[in-house]
Amino acid sequence: MSAPEESVCPHCGGKLHSWHPPEGCTWTGEQLVCMNDACEYFVKGWKWMAENFGTVASYRYRLSRATGKGGSVPVNSPYALREILDPPAEDAP
Repeated sequence: MSAPEESVCPHCGGKLHSWHPPEGCTWTGEQLVCMNDACEYFVKGWKWMAENFGTVASYRYRLSRATGKGGSVPVNSPYALREILDPPAEDAP
């Protein structure tokens, strides 16, 4: 099963942006990532990661284009991943 051409985040309805994981990563192929900084999944992730792991980090919703399966991608700042999007997110702060 593959992800639809125009996929949206199930948490906020925002546009998903194309991202290719770096070499050596366990994810392969194109991933679609929600870059909406107001997304509830991303916003609540900061508190959850602090309370459960004692770290300053969050996560963004990720969808595998090849499998259609969703998950999360960890980020350590609101700017993480933006520079390696394909093309870069227009809505970057």
